[in-house]
Amino acid sequence: MMDATTSLGIGMGRAYEGAASGPLSGDQAHWDIHPQDAYEFDADVLGARSANLVRNNAYARAMLNAVQSGVVGPHGLLFKSLYVGDDIPGVTDEDRAIRRQITANILKGIRHIDVAGMLNFRQWEDSLVFGRAVYGETFKVRVVKNRPQAQYATAWRCIHPNRICNPDNRPDSDNLYRGIQLNTDGDPVGIHIRSAHPNKLRQGKPSWIYVPLLDTNGVEQVIWHSARLEPEQIRSPGWFAPIMQLLTHIGKVTEAHVVGTRLKACLGMIVEADDPVAAARADRNGVCWTKNTKIVPGKTYYVKRGTNVRPFEFKFDGADFDIFTTAMLTPATAAFGPGIPFQLALNQLTKSNMASARAALMQAWRSFRREQVDHEHELRIVVKNYIAEDLARGRISLPTGDDLDAACVGFFVPPQRLSADEYREMQGAQLKKEVLGVSESTLAREYGGYDRDDERAQTAEDKALDERAGLTRNTITIPDQEDPEDDEEEAKVAGASSSSGDQV
Repeated sequence: MMDATTSLGIGMGRAYEGAASGPLSGDQAHWDIHPQDAYEFDADVLGARSANLVRNNAYARAMLNAVQSGVVGPHGLLFKSLYVGDDIPGVTDEDRAIRRQITANILKGIRHIDVAGMLNFRQWEDSLVFGRAVYGETFKVRVVKNRPQAQYATAWRCIHPNRICNPDNRPDSDNLYRGIQLNTDGDPVGIHIRSAHPNKLRQGKPSWIYVPLLDTNGVEQVIWHSARLEPEQIRSPGWFAPIMQLLTHIGKVTEAHVVGTRLKACLGMIVEADDPVAAARADRNGVCWTKNTKIVPGKTYYVKRGTNVRPFEFKFDGADFDIFTTAMLTPATAAFGPGIPFQLALNQLTKSNMASARAALMQAWRSFRREQVDHEHELRIVVKNYIAEDLARGRISLPTGDDLDAACVGFFVPPQRLSADEYREMQGAQLKKEVLGVSESTLAREYGGYDRDDERAQTAEDKALDERAGLTRNTITIPDQEDPEDDEEEAKVAGASSSSGDQV
């Protein structure tokens, strides 16, 4: 009689082929470890290598630039208040006035958001993407400081992740993990900040300061923008961790390609002589061929007579270089953070037809919007702190009293949606409005990257100025447009489908 194991076939083979052993799977992991242990083993190396990658690898820098530009945009995500004073449907004039006041106050506050004064708001937001991509997290701590030039005493200081570490270099424990203070349930409640980066060349005796995540009023005073993905993970590596080796190799191949092409273009001639040093001295344009020889265009190189001169062999002509980089960068960019098309990272959308460019931009926008949602969560902490200071100073008076949560209701205007064909985008927006009933305000934010109320007020002002000047506003009619490239692409697809159908 067979036992349960044999009847299931487990005794004769694996129930899951992915767990089988063999030459093709011998280099794969056979057990998993706790995410905190995995981070502890490799965090410092990953952070250092990722930072070096961004400093020296053009592909890594390009990928980071693409995400920063798409997520943050030229100005950063700007807050617009949607405060409502009561539960009665509709927005009163008093509500609109308070909304304008809150929005204007926040706009003034973010001009001096960085307490050190080294980052403007867009750069401050860019650092959220940078820290998450390179180190796996970004820390910003609230600072209350008297600043006469600023709207608020509240500001934020950027903290390097390596400064978050255990005080006095104590080992990790049940309530302390790499500078993160944990409560009895294992939830983070505060951070320990070292006085300087651990690898700073010149520094005195280190000291630590403890900052709770929430102040005594329950308001967040630490922004912790993390790339955590796994359950029970506290600190995590950055976006470059899974693609670091791939990008390094791509960079080395690119470097070799450049060097090979340079050598091929620079090499002039090699002359044999009894005394190559004297010959080189006599020929001001030449140089003796030694280990210190510099390869530059138009040089004549001298070697000792009888030396076996072997010319460089350039079998790699670079014909397949574009194919190689495209094949390697496609998975690398897709796995980088929220994922982006490689054409966007390398600014190569112009090499594709309009239909392909639109598809790539749609994929990018979906990824950017995903990341923007996380940014909005962090920025809402900034807004909450500013409004709390406004209420404490009596700058705003709310019908609902000091209801901080009600005063923080609002949205963040994203950057303008990227488009390869504005006309078709507007057609899509029109259909969304007419068929799905999407509001003009929502469409303005999604497609235009602006606030509908601001544009309506500006349009009214422009119209009034034109009327006073005796000018007539012309209505522009946009004719239907056809894209021959798209028609050709669709014809190819239709032809391929028809051919496949005939074969079937």
